[in-house]
Amino acid sequence: MATLAELANSYSRLLDQYVATIEALMRALDERDIITSGHSSRVANMSCSVGQSMDFTDREIQDLRLTALLHDVGKVGISENILGKPGRLTDQEYFLVKKHPEIGEKIVAKVELLQPLAVSIRQCHERFDGKGYPDGIVGTEIDLKARIIAVADTFDFLRSDLSFRRALSVDDSLREISKVAGTQLDPHVVKLFVDNVNGNRALYNN
Repeated sequence: MATLAELANSYSRLLDQYVATIEALMRALDERDIITSGHSSRVANMSCSVGQSMDFTDREIQDLRLTALLHDVGKVGISENILGKPGRLTDQEYFLVKKHPEIGEKIVAKVELLQPLAVSIRQCHERFDGKGYPDGIVGTEIDLKARIIAVADTFDFLRSDLSFRRALSVDDSLREISKVAGTQLDPHVVKLFVDNVNGNRALYNN
């Protein structure tokens, strides 16, 4: 009979494989979007760095990583013609794109292991000032994981080459997210994120 330690190791290996599979699937989904491939993995890594600075437990870091990897999974339900469109979206196209958090919530809610993350995925595009979507909730009403992911997601968007602009520098991107601290983004999370980037410049200057 397997010992408790052996069972724990087996579970850990299985979970690692599960996360690796999700990461591979999200890399494929990222290819449909205008943002540089690998977006979901980068957002997950940056989010977990913030979580560690907030003394998240191992389980909380694990949940944060999975949520960050899956934060855009609802885009599977959005037309590739819209996601990959090089120019500005029409109002109707933007309306459809804004449905992806709700689609993502429904997808994740059908997987037992991921069900606790569904609400966080729904809230990743809420704004701290209540002007986000889909529910327009405010401040700490927004799940903490979603607030962390929103900062990392915004930073990676700014750091990505797009059809209509070049990627911003690290410093310019930090200035941009600092400008919207307290309106679009949680100011406390922004401060922690900026501190993390400044403390690990070699990881962000690529």
